[in-house]
Amino acid sequence: MQPIDYSHATGYWHDGWAENNVEFTCEPPTGTKYIRVIFEKTPHVDNLLVFVTVNGLTIRRQMMASEIFFVDVPLAGNARTATVSVTSEGSFVPKEQGINEDVRTLSYLLRGVEAQIRRRVEPRERAGVGSQTYQQVTTTHPLGVHRDHGSNR
Repeated sequence: MQPIDYSHATGYWHDGWAENNVEFTCEPPTGTKYIRVIFEKTPHVDNLLVFVTVNGLTIRRQMMASEIFFVDVPLAGNARTATVSVTSEGSFVPKEQGINEDVRTLSYLLRGVEAQIRRRVEPRERAGVGSQTYQQVTTTHPLGVHRDHGSNR
């Protein structure tokens, strides 16, 4: 996994909070197969839905059921740039809920964006694998989220 800079995103605040619409364009590293967007659900919004779009095509819609979760967005072809958009349904204003004096409309915490790259499997690793030449790497995120994407074996 390689971090992708999203600090220039519209709808994103540098304290980690995101509004209902976040968008940024990035240049994923060569070989990127997926872009992982990592979210943290706030307890102040129930039944929050997110719609993740890459390069104008909606890839995934997921109801946030856990505190921290991620969405892996496939990156089609050998795209040199990717425009990532996240639209959410559900938000809150901390001041209106008596939390603090913050008057921003907030939806969730954006915890990270990362590139998942497939690595070339060497012939000695491929013994008995058949004609497949690539294997996806198992990843562990620093927040403790673990996902094994399996292999093409």
